Amino acid sequence: MVFLLLSASLHARGVSDETPTNNTSGRKFSLWPKTIVRVYNNLGNDINLTLHCKSRDNDLGIQLLANGDSFQWKFHPNIFGTTTFYCSMEWNDKSGSFDLYVDQRDSERCIVCVWKVTQNGVRGYSKEDGVEQIWFRWAPKPPSFDSYYITP
Repeated sequence: MVFLLLSASLHARGVSDETPTNNTSGRKFSLWPKTIVRVYNNLGNDINLTLHCKSRDNDLGIQLLANGDSFQWKFHPNIFGTTTFYCSMEWNDKSGSFDLYVDQRDSERCIVCVWKVTQNGVRGYSKEDGVEQIWFRWAPKPPSFDSYYITP
């Protein structure tokens, strides 16, 4: 029984019509509530986003999000406070890998943790005032190996 309570539950799915929130109100009572991480493609101009999210224990697979689409997953953070999900993202000539859920940073910040991927960076909400701001900025996508090949 204790093992069942301690085991992590994970559920991922694409969503496109839910309103983003980052608050903790309105959730059902639970001794161990699930956390939701939701990533929106807000790049505009019909730009697709390639998203690949993982934790130490779970690989959520590669997702291709059209502009305006989103992807979310639900999980129980572990009791040790070490749950971390990081996501690699690519679009056009930009890429990055970002920690979208870190238990020590986010357990008090959000139960529904919303991230909006924009051309300026990845936007999230601050715990203090709930204001959306850029948390992560883009780096140029590294050149492919083929661009280094020189014909003799």
